[in-house]
Amino acid sequence: MISNYGYYKAQADRPLFEGKGGVTRYLHLGKKGSKKHKEWAARIARRNAIAFITSAVLELSKLEEEEIAAIN
Repeated sequence: MISNYGYYKAQADRPLFEGKGGVTRYLHLGKKGSKKHKEWAARIARRNAIAFITSAVLELSKLEEEEIAAIN
């Protein structure tokens, strides 16, 4: 009998995570739905939301500057 297991890990471009052998690029999160997996999924969702909001603020700021320049 062959079983499939879903196992998740976080991966960085450079070593960021503390591992057994020192700093590593990978952080093992366990199976989907595990506490660690849920925590990291929430962190990633927050990071993406912050990035979206920051991008929107910068775009609005740029539009405001263009509008002020057009008025003057």
